[in-house]
Amino acid sequence: MTEPWSFEGQAQVVHEERVLGTVRVSLGPPAEGSERPWDGHIIGSDYLMWGMNHKKVVLILPSEERFHCVVLASGKLRGLPAPP
Repeated sequence: MTEPWSFEGQAQVVHEERVLGTVRVSLGPPAEGSERPWDGHIIGSDYLMWGMNHKKVVLILPSEERFHCVVLASGKLRGLPAPP
C-alpha cells in the first residue's frame, strides 16, 4: 500500500496574478468522502496580514506545481479544481 501524498513547506502565494509573498503550508488528501481535490492549512498567521481571508489564490510549490484554493479565516485551505 502506498502512502497518501502530502507536502509541508514554503509556497508562493499568487492572487489575481499578483505575488503576495511566501507562506509555510501543509497540504494533503481531503477527508474521506470529500469532493475537494485536496485540503491544507497555512502554518502561522501571515495570511491575516495580507487579507487573504476568503480569497481564491494559487499556491506555487518549489516543484512549480500549482494548487488552486480558497483561504478560510482560520488559515485552512480548501482545494479547488485547477481551471481548464
